[in-house]
Amino acid sequence: MSQATTEIEDAELLARWREGDASAGDALVRRHFDSIHRFFSHRWGVDAVDLIQRTFLALCQSREAIPDDIGLRPYLFGIARKTLLMQQRRHARKEGKLERLGSVAGAHATLSRAAAEREEQRTLLVALRRLPLEVQLTIELHYWEGLTTEEIGHVLSVPSGTIKSRLSRARKRLQEEVLNVASSQEVAAATVRDFDAWAKSLRNLAPLSRLDADGDQDE
Repeated sequence: MSQATTEIEDAELLARWREGDASAGDALVRRHFDSIHRFFSHRWGVDAVDLIQRTFLALCQSREAIPDDIGLRPYLFGIARKTLLMQQRRHARKEGKLERLGSVAGAHATLSRAAAEREEQRTLLVALRRLPLEVQLTIELHYWEGLTTEEIGHVLSVPSGTIKSRLSRARKRLQEEVLNVASSQEVAAATVRDFDAWAKSLRNLAPLSRLDADGDQDE
């Protein structure tokens, strides 16, 4: 299904939902559940259930306020991002840590190296979770969710004109981290050489265990 077709069907379902058709709202949740589940479960594991519920509850409460010029997917991911940032703040206060908001490397990076089929995937997973959250999201929304630069700009609350350059810098930073964490020069070279393919291949890996990488806290 093309992105244009998805947007049209989302708009039709949203219109029906606003008119009181609860089944249309249920259909929207089903259509986008996997993406939001992936967004949170890769970071928070079992705690993701509550965050997913909060995100869809916020969508339900704000469905009348969704601008007509913004597709439902980027709007929903924008809610998910805000929910994630609030969760991080709560965790930081609870743990008494002066962590830089935005990094989820370390204890909360739950993408599983065990789920990766190739060493290149495992290398890329570790490298990805060493980056600040906004850099991670730029990469994930582009490679995993297929959002346009304009849509990514909405999610991250950044002018769309800056996303293209930000994406280029994000790829460069991720490739640099690959060189830092790869087990061998051969693995690093293979990962960087086929970077786009490996990045896309991470999309559906099951978040089975927590990574133990130390995160880069600097933007």
